[in-house]
Amino acid sequence: MTVCLPSQKATLVIMINTDLVVDGQEPSTLLARASTAVATPDNVYDCSAVTRA
Repeated sequence: MTVCLPSQKATLVIMINTDLVVDGQEPSTLLARASTAVATPDNVYDCSAVTRA
């Protein structure tokens, strides 16, 4: 998973080797939220955000 926030000049890349769902959510989503809450607290990852291809 890659999360890019150009306005903050920040890119976060998370690589995990599991696809087990935890409490109805994918681990990559949980990790992205936790990581962005620390790295860019004003811009916490939201999986409902629109992404560009």
